[in-house]
Amino acid sequence: MKAAENQQTDSRLLKVFKPDDSEHIYNAKKAECDYFLTLDYKSLLKKIPNNEKEIRIAIDPMKIVDPISLVEELES
Repeated sequence: MKAAENQQTDSRLLKVFKPDDSEHIYNAKKAECDYFLTLDYKSLLKKIPNNEKEIRIAIDPMKIVDPISLVEELES
């Protein structure tokens, strides 16, 4: 990614998540992870439905998921 793209991704994530969470998600995206697995419903998972478009733009094709959702997706 170009430096300008990195800053855009960071700013999009920072609009939704706390700085520490944004950094972890951003690093997973940079590492080309398919999934960001978390149990953090309060700070992460709960915010996804209301911010889905912004998050998708920032991290697509990576997905932020809980363990149950990940198992369901991998089994389908």
